Amino acid sequence: MSSIDKIHELFTESIRVKQQCLAHDLGCLVKMGTKIVKSIETGGKLMICGNGGSASDAQHLAAEM
Repeated sequence: MSSIDKIHELFTESIRVKQQCLAHDLGCLVKMGTKIVKSIETGGKLMICGNGGSASDAQHLAAEM
């Protein structure tokens, strides 16, 4: 598989996942965001963890916040 083919495959998969998300009710994302904000505003915590690749995702999310 060429580099161009691999990049195309990755982009296509990313688009597919996003289209699946759009096909569902996005209200759960709003609820989640609201709960996170409320927790932080009231002195609570948001604990983010993972194992392996998920740990890297958790570190990235924590750094973004």
